[in-house]
Amino acid sequence: MSSETWATALAAEILNRSGNGNGAIMMATVVSPSPLTIKLYDQIAARNLYINPAYLLTDAENRLADLPDGSAGEFLRAFHKAFTLSAGDQLVVLVEGNSFYVLEKVVRA
Repeated sequence: MSSETWATALAAEILNRSGNGNGAIMMATVVSPSPLTIKLYDQIAARNLYINPAYLLTDAENRLADLPDGSAGEFLRAFHKAFTLSAGDQLVVLVEGNSFYVLEKVVRA
């Protein structure tokens, strides 16, 4: 299974086991994290997006910059950069009707 399809296959299996097979699991690309805009194939979605708000904590960067150097500060800065969304990031999205539910940010292993 390619690295582009494993997350989609996993999400589809979870959806199938939950008994709700109405939605479609798709890969999307972040066009802009603020305001959140994603691209699914050649379509842009900027409305009816549902996401874990922790992915959008861009204001935390300023506070993280004030942390002293050392293992804890370095870890928090690296974690924040890896966890929050940036343009070009890949997402697994559940599409239900005209709503888009961001399930997870994914990266190539």
